[in-house]
Amino acid sequence: MAESANAEFFGFLHGRSAYPANNAAVSVEAGTLLGSDYQRGGLRLNTRLGSVFTLYADLDAGDIGNADGAGFGAGFYLFLPRQPLVDLVDLSLRGSVHAATLDAEGVDVDYLSVAADALVSGVEPMLENGFNWYASAGLATISKDVDEVGSDDEIEALLSGGVYLPFGPGDVYCGLEYLDGTAFGAGYRFAIR
Repeated sequence: MAESANAEFFGFLHGRSAYPANNAAVSVEAGTLLGSDYQRGGLRLNTRLGSVFTLYADLDAGDIGNADGAGFGAGFYLFLPRQPLVDLVDLSLRGSVHAATLDAEGVDVDYLSVAADALVSGVEPMLENGFNWYASAGLATISKDVDEVGSDDEIEALLSGGVYLPFGPGDVYCGLEYLDGTAFGAGYRFAIR
């Protein structure tokens, strides 16, 4: 693939606990992700359904190489309360789909990304103020279709890690992601309820 992407193409960092009860029932977040040849920002709406399921949808805009445009996506987190790992981590599975149409000097470039990964976070915060860590690993496929040129599909391993901290009526987070390139991201998730 000619350009680097992130684990959720035109998406966000995890920036959260894998245990849904540690997150707001409804929240809105603003975030950004910066890589060597791209920069993006956007908004995401999160809603927790019950004790194990969280849905989200987002809108983003940014530049990738010499192209710019907007994207949208949706996904879910499924918490596994009886996971087979150690008692020190919570575990959720995430699935997502994101699409974007970018304009590269008058040529439309359509992207479609499907990602699946496992998110782990510490059961107990590292500090008394709620400061904690998260990490994830999984796979993503990115399809790129360039008008009058053709298409390209790739499957890539994806990795991410970072920290989050309760701050005011929400959480602030930052971290790194790797998928065909490394990116730094940060954001704030505002708890509505």
